[in-house]
Amino acid sequence: MNILEEIAELIGFRGAYELSIQRAGTSFYVPGKPGPRHWLRDILSEAELSLLAERFGGDTITMPPLRDNSRHRVEIALKNNLEVRMVAMLANLSERRVHSIKADLVESGRLPGDAA
Repeated sequence: MNILEEIAELIGFRGAYELSIQRAGTSFYVPGKPGPRHWLRDILSEAELSLLAERFGGDTITMPPLRDNSRHRVEIALKNNLEVRMVAMLANLSERRVHSIKADLVESGRLPGDAA
């Protein structure tokens, strides 16, 4: 079980999701008794924070990086008939990269050959 799964099992999906968004790919220290202005209080409920501090208090947690979902975004945009140039701008990728992803999707059968 990885750390994110362990946290989700301990405090629930919502809290684990918020932590992953805030601290993906980084490490952070969990105090045993977080102060009233601690950043964890801004994203976790009192119950979630209490459980986290009880289990991980005094430890440093390293959160895994978020998975890059740009390929999925490109696929959805192309399936919605957006042009490659627009997809590249929206996904913050080069047109060459979008063309490459598009070719892979067509080859794998996930996108029709005549898509944008």
